Amino acid sequence: MSGIEQLGSARIALKKNQKKHNMLANVFADLAATSVWLKDRLGKATTAWGDYEKGYTSLGGEPGGMEERPTGILNVLKKPTGTVTIDNLKYDKENIIKVGAFESSIGSHPDLITSEDSWLSEIVTKYAKLVTQPEDLFDIKDEDNFTNEEIDQILEGVK
Repeated sequence: MSGIEQLGSARIALKKNQKKHNMLANVFADLAATSVWLKDRLGKATTAWGDYEKGYTSLGGEPGGMEERPTGILNVLKKPTGTVTIDNLKYDKENIIKVGAFESSIGSHPDLITSEDSWLSEIVTKYAKLVTQPEDLFDIKDEDNFTNEEIDQILEGVK
């Protein structure tokens, strides 16, 4: 074999090895990215369920009446969705999560916590009323044909 032929076969072998290396590097990079995504998603889902539980009890729900956290490999990654009924009012679970997150953020600041827990619960209750509007209040059908004045009166009653 001449020197040119040896150089050509060496280049071909080098390209094959480089392709294998690149393929393995891509596989490991994809695995690493997927594991980071799963860890992030699991953390968000865990936080969302904790905030949902806090918000649920803040709105007056009984801890035993709440749905249980899902189990299973993929179900653990799911956040609470849908609606829930507390004191005969329907609430969106995403808004309940907001209330729980707000309560958690206040509770994590030692400067805001005083000996009076009623102060903290009053703030959380006011925030909960602003964020979570029961869906029953906005259950207006097209055939009702409210005037603008009637809609303003309805919204004034919500505040």
